[in-house]
Amino acid sequence: MSVPNQSLSVSDARTLLNTLRSQNLVVLPSSRYNALIEEIESLQDALALLRAVVISKKLVPYPTVRKRLVAKGLVK
Repeated sequence: MSVPNQSLSVSDARTLLNTLRSQNLVVLPSSRYNALIEEIESLQDALALLRAVVISKKLVPYPTVRKRLVAKGLVK
């Protein structure tokens, strides 16, 4: 969103600030916003990796599964 290059009156500035505060909005420089987005993406990647590690520990190797199936007579 681009902002027109014009001055705000004091009244308009107060109205804008009150609106931002009431909606829990924050105004950040784009560089800080981009840095926060990168950090969030890194945390999402770390969480996905952690979940994959936890899930992989629950997996049973094929030879073990095959032995169980043979023992139950489900495969030869």
